[in-house]
Amino acid sequence: MIIKNSSKYPSDEVENLVKFALKNVPHSDELEVHVRNSKHAFYGRIFASAEDCACDCDGQRFLIVVRIGNAKHFPYLSVYPDHKRCQKYAVMLNDWKEALVKVTAHEGMHLRQWIEKKPMWEHQAEKHATTILARYRNTIAD
Repeated sequence: MIIKNSSKYPSDEVENLVKFALKNVPHSDELEVHVRNSKHAFYGRIFASAEDCACDCDGQRFLIVVRIGNAKHFPYLSVYPDHKRCQKYAVMLNDWKEALVKVTAHEGMHLRQWIEKKPMWEHQAEKHATTILARYRNTIAD
């Protein structure tokens, strides 16, 4: 996995959080993650194209782009917009770290869906993201 951090957050923390969120994701050796700044609380998107990656790769490559906003956006109630099945996974994000874990895990589930040729269900990605976020919260509480 290649992680490129151009956000204002410390690269070592960003890398650890991204790796935590994407633990056990298939084909992580074919994955590149870009973490950038955002004017909003967060944003995430997955691309399944080698052209979008900064690496010199020959085969299929996956790219996840995550944007994280500054401290003024948090706490932030994360509810997937206009999607009834996702509303039950609404969660309060207390800081940029939780936002990074949640959005990266969400996009990681889309990677799994893509690889397994399954539908790209948002409610499944949100459920997975809130599960990973809860696991993250448990590790920092210990």
